[in-house]
Amino acid sequence: MENGNLKGSLEPIKLISLNLWMGGVLFDNILDFLKSEKPDILALQEVYEGAPDDFENRYRSFSVLKEELGFPHGAFAPAFSEVINGEKIESGNAVLSRCKMREKDTTFYDVPYGEKPPNLTDFSYIPRNLQHVAIEWRGRELDLFNTQGIWGTDGDDNERRLTMSRTIIEKVKPYERVI
Repeated sequence: MENGNLKGSLEPIKLISLNLWMGGVLFDNILDFLKSEKPDILALQEVYEGAPDDFENRYRSFSVLKEELGFPHGAFAPAFSEVINGEKIESGNAVLSRCKMREKDTTFYDVPYGEKPPNLTDFSYIPRNLQHVAIEWRGRELDLFNTQGIWGTDGDDNERRLTMSRTIIEKVKPYERVI
């Protein structure tokens, strides 16, 4: 061990994974928390993007967080769109990074990208995806996978959730350095 790290390992990286809850219902608190924590990488779920500037920040959380936190790199992987106050807004996963980053791919588990029906209460069939980006960290490439899992309503797995698990395993398997 050297300086708390395994000899030859990469330097520590500060990563926060956070579900914003509908784009950031508690947006100001989220922003304050992230400013104080200063992560190198953010893996986010329930990120909104596409609202006009006069909407609350949470309806354009991807671009606002990227700008407010000073992240030079970002990738947004929308899973579905919905109409909010008359505007079509996309919702999905996002990665923000201080390190060089490139988008690799986005994989939908079974339900393709589409518009969320208004007044939906059963979220178990909303489209979900697996976002894959490559991050350059200290001269090495890290493959980061980001997802919001498929809902189950009874606490048990179901065929859709099991399919999601198999998809994640297959997508991650070829890579050596995975987050």
